[in-house]
Amino acid sequence: AGPVMPVGVELIDGETIAIGAPALEVIPMLIEAAHQLGEISYLDPVVGLLEVIVEFVGAPTSSVVLTLQGRANGTTEVFCGVEPLSGGDAPDATAVAQLLVRTLKGEDPTT
Repeated sequence: AGPVMPVGVELIDGETIAIGAPALEVIPMLIEAAHQLGEISYLDPVVGLLEVIVEFVGAPTSSVVLTLQGRANGTTEVFCGVEPLSGGDAPDATAVAQLLVRTLKGEDPTT
């Protein structure tokens, strides 16, 4: 099926990922990456919202909420928020965003 991400993906600040494609093209990419990380619990492509329940090693199961914001230059920014679903501290949102970037680039997120 070719490379997972033929477009540019980069972390532009701690919790925001820039993807070089319009939001309508980014949604399927995020869905595919989300399936590798956990289970999608909510998806609203119209407003650009995706929630994934992820079981992290050494951290509580958490809700990872991805919010999309299309930009006039044809890129889409994805903001990554993380909330624990049980007691304890959620993983760092920057680390989760970095994990998502690696997954979107087609790398193995477990390494």
